[in-house]
Amino acid sequence: MKNLINSLLIVVALTSCKKTSPEPKEETQKSNSAVEKCGPYGKESTWKSIGGDTLYAEKLTLTFFFTEKNTPCNICYYQQNFALWNDYDYTFSISECANVNDTLTLIDIDTNRKAIFKREN
Repeated sequence: MKNLINSLLIVVALTSCKKTSPEPKEETQKSNSAVEKCGPYGKESTWKSIGGDTLYAEKLTLTFFFTEKNTPCNICYYQQNFALWNDYDYTFSISECANVNDTLTLIDIDTNRKAIFKREN
């Protein structure tokens, strides 16, 4: 009887291990897909200047680098490959709750100048 109980305990322990081993892999896959999203514009996006107060020959690239936890929506920060009007301003931020489309309008808060870009990827 004692051997039978020990055998049942071993079988239960082995079964438990088999049931729990896939769960961490699924959680890892979910967290990886969340990281890949990288905010509303993804990890990297390329934009062509189509209008506004200034037209740019170079394509604007936004590269995700940080998410600021905020209520009710997180703020996502992107690094620009060049500054638009201010030599020191190479960042762009957007709320995760913002409606995103293929046209991006950036407005300089100091001068109210606009630059309009169309998404390429």
